[in-house]
Amino acid sequence: MGWTEYVYPSAKHSRFEHSLGAMHVASRLFDAICADDRSLAILEGEYGASSSDLKLARQVIRLAALLHDIGHPPFSHSSDRLLPERKGGGRYGHEDYSCAAILETDIKDIIEAVLPKGTATRVASLIVGRPRHDLDIVLDGLIDGIMDGDRLDYLQRDSYHCGVKYGSFDIERIIGCICLCPDEKAFRLGIEKGGVEALEGVLIARYMMFANVYFHKTRLIAERHYQETAMELIKRGEIQLPAPSSSEQLDAYFELDDYRIWEKIQRIPTARIADRNHFRMVREIRLKTDLEEGQAAKKLADWATALRKEGIDAIEVIESTQLMKVPRYSIPVREGDGGKLGSLLECSWLAAALSTNIVGVGQLFVEESRREVAAKALASLA
Repeated sequence: MGWTEYVYPSAKHSRFEHSLGAMHVASRLFDAICADDRSLAILEGEYGASSSDLKLARQVIRLAALLHDIGHPPFSHSSDRLLPERKGGGRYGHEDYSCAAILETDIKDIIEAVLPKGTATRVASLIVGRPRHDLDIVLDGLIDGIMDGDRLDYLQRDSYHCGVKYGSFDIERIIGCICLCPDEKAFRLGIEKGGVEALEGVLIARYMMFANVYFHKTRLIAERHYQETAMELIKRGEIQLPAPSSSEQLDAYFELDDYRIWEKIQRIPTARIADRNHFRMVREIRLKTDLEEGQAAKKLADWATALRKEGIDAIEVIESTQLMKVPRYSIPVREGDGGKLGSLLECSWLAAALSTNIVGVGQLFVEESRREVAAKALASLA
């Protein structure tokens, strides 16, 4: 959880236990689909899946859930902005490293020593969101979707370890209502009508966790201080986060962990993150739309410029996420007779409302000793 423990001291759980949990939840979701007569008939009739095909598909789903996060850099998402850029633009993501680790290391040999050749490729393809096998295409929402094993685990796990209730929802109802539904010319992962409210609970839980935990002011400024120090270490050549382009680069990437980086950070006298001498927030803007995010960025920049003219160092932070990704998360809803009632957007006013909104914050920070002076300097600015 990056630097969340600076706010919630018990948030020290590991990505390993989350990966086990994600695998367990994805397995239960898969089993629930196969236990649903209509869904099983679709898999067997429309996709020609035999019992052995489904057994292998279950293993693929379990492995994808278990291994989906193995490519995370040290300090989790806090290091995402430190990853190298692709030649075609944009940065590599942890999924790229997970995929490379599965296909370019002995993980592939371990998987295919007990499962058919090509299984590792199926697992990696699911993780990067490009499934090719027919069964994987229809079931990929178990790995990346509005009710995937990853999300249904981390919301509850993070909430529990932080000691808050924001991440609570009725997971048993979701597992009991997950199904396959007809959707245009194909079939998609969906939910029965009776599970819509439980799925809305996931959306609310995600909103609450981002608003109160993941985007907490202290967590975000700690993350920024860490990124500044880590960038300094990269420029010095003391650490490297290479692209996943070769086995040698992968080895160098996976040699780094939290402890090795933290040891180097503590050697830098000016590293604020090392002694928790973090900046304090003086202004905050809550964001609801992409348009507001652009306006907030300009406003924060204006405020920061005004403070710097007064000799006050300022840091601007903007973070946001989309709660309801359309069309991917607008899954079909199944009526009692097995037909499609409509999409989630059509059956849930809450999902429809969230589809046009984001959850985000724009925050301005200064040194603790300059906070009162900064507040006075900003008092005359809107």
